[in-house]
Amino acid sequence: MNADQNVYEVARLYYEQNMTQEEIAKRLFISRSGISRIIKQARDEGVVEITVHSPYDRMRTMEYEFFKRFHIDEIRIVDTDKQPNPSDFDTVVKLAATYINSILNDNSVLGLTWGKSIMGAIWELRPTRYLPKMHVTQMTGSIESNNPIIDGPDLVRHVAELYGCNYHYLMVPFSVENRVVRDSLAKRPSVIETLSIAENANVLVTGIGSKTHWGNYMKEKELKALEDAGAIGYVAGYYFDIHGNIIDLPDFYDRIICVSQNVFSKIEFRIAVIADVVKATAVLGALRGRLINSLITSSNVASQIIELDDKNK
Repeated sequence: MNADQNVYEVARLYYEQNMTQEEIAKRLFISRSGISRIIKQARDEGVVEITVHSPYDRMRTMEYEFFKRFHIDEIRIVDTDKQPNPSDFDTVVKLAATYINSILNDNSVLGLTWGKSIMGAIWELRPTRYLPKMHVTQMTGSIESNNPIIDGPDLVRHVAELYGCNYHYLMVPFSVENRVVRDSLAKRPSVIETLSIAENANVLVTGIGSKTHWGNYMKEKELKALEDAGAIGYVAGYYFDIHGNIIDLPDFYDRIICVSQNVFSKIEFRIAVIADVVKATAVLGALRGRLINSLITSSNVASQIIELDDKNK
C-alpha cells in the first residue's frame, strides 16, 4: 500500500468504521504515532472535511440587550422561530447542556435542584472526559415526584455516571410537616454532609418555579401569605417578588430541607434553564434580584421578559 492509499485507508477506518487509532495500527502494521500523523494529514490535505452543524441560531442582539438591562454574566438565547422541527424545550436544553459541559472541571461542585428543564439539560450532556474529582449534589430534599427522573436523586446520579465523579444525595423530603420534623431529619450525618457540600457549590443549575405547582408544597395560610407579599416565583426553595426580593416566610422555611439563602451571593455560576414562556414573569424577578446570573432560554421567553420589564419598571 503506497502513501496515498495509506491516507485514504486510515481515514476510512477511523472516520467511517469508528475504529480506534490502536486498532488501525494493529491492522495496518503502522505505529500508533504514525496513525495519528496520517489522520492529521488527511484533514490537512482535504481528504477528510469536518463540518459542525449547529442545531440552533443564537439571538446575539437580544443577548446584548439582556447584558445591558440585567447586567447578567452569561446569556444564551436560541432563535426558536428558525427551528421548524425541534420544540423550544429540545433546543433550549441542548444549548444549556453545551454551556454546562464547557464550564465543568475537576474543581467543580455542581448543585442541582429539580424539574423538567434541568432533567432535559442533564440528559443532553455529552462529556468528552471524566472528572473524577468533581462533586455533584442535591441542593434541596426530594420533591417525591410521580416522575422520579425530574427529581434530585436521579439527576445527581446521572451526572455522576456521565463524569465518573462524586455524588451526594439528600435522601429526605424537601418539605415536611413542621420544624420539629425538619430539625430531626437535619441532624442525620448524611444530611449534614450533603448540605455542607451544597453550601460550597460553585455551579448551580436550576429551573425557576412559577405559581403552577405551589400548592404541592404550601399550606393554605402560606399560599395566602405569598399572594399578599406579591410572590411571583421560587428558586431552590425560596420565593421572591417581581424585584427579586426573597419573601420572608418563616413558617414555610422552617419546615423545608435545602441550602441556605447565602448560595445566591456565593455561587459563581447560577444558571437557570428556561423553555416555558409561562415562567417569563418569574425569570424577570430572578434576574432583577441577581438570584441567577446566567440564563439559557428561547427567543420566545426572552421577548416576553423584555416586554414585561418595559411594563413593570
